[in-house]
Amino acid sequence: MFISYAINVAIFFACWLVLYLFFKPSDLVYVTSIAMAALVLTPFNYRTSRILWLYWFGGLRYDSTL
Repeated sequence: MFISYAINVAIFFACWLVLYLFFKPSDLVYVTSIAMAALVLTPFNYRTSRILWLYWFGGLRYDSTL
């Protein structure tokens, strides 16, 4: 859950930064764009956070011989 939150914060910040640097939109556009980016990237966020959690805290090891 903590990893998922951190990935979401990174997505929020990246989306905000792109909008701020290139478009300078209104507040409603910020909220809508960031919410849509979070919804669209939810499968990526869930999958990535689960994999990282298992590797860091679950005892799984990466085996490069496969």
